[in-house]
Amino acid sequence: MRLLYSALLGVALIAAPQFAHAQSIELSLGSGFGFGDSIDDTQRIPTNIMGTVGYELAAGLLEPQLGLVADFGDVDNADFDIQLRPQLKIAPPIIPIYGRLILSVVNIFGDGDTEVYYGGGLGLELPIPLVSPFIEAAVLPTSVEGLTVFEARIGVGF
Repeated sequence: MRLLYSALLGVALIAAPQFAHAQSIELSLGSGFGFGDSIDDTQRIPTNIMGTVGYELAAGLLEPQLGLVADFGDVDNADFDIQLRPQLKIAPPIIPIYGRLILSVVNIFGDGDTEVYYGGGLGLELPIPLVSPFIEAAVLPTSVEGLTVFEARIGVGF
């Protein structure tokens, strides 16, 4: 299975020049907390940086995106990791609020099992000419140690 995910990452990197014509590029920084069944199970998740490319469809209402996330090993028992994040951004016209459906493939190169989890997020984007700063909060239920991850992101889109 890890070979399949590595192949997907390879295809994404090889196809990267095609994304030079992407309609959007986002760079963001995120972190948050993982919550378990009890308050004692709460722990901070590693800080991460994400680069995302996307292509707007349906007059900007839908935007399929592919994100590449690098987790830093800045918390106890965490190592550097790369994630793939295919996403679908749903941004109604006129209002600056958007939703995002997220699929995340984690631990592609790590020692443990490769995991896939999904979730969603809500964000606020300020469309300024040339740049669009945004803040976002996401919930990603995961089977990694039975935690539900709450992640906050701040970034800018181009």
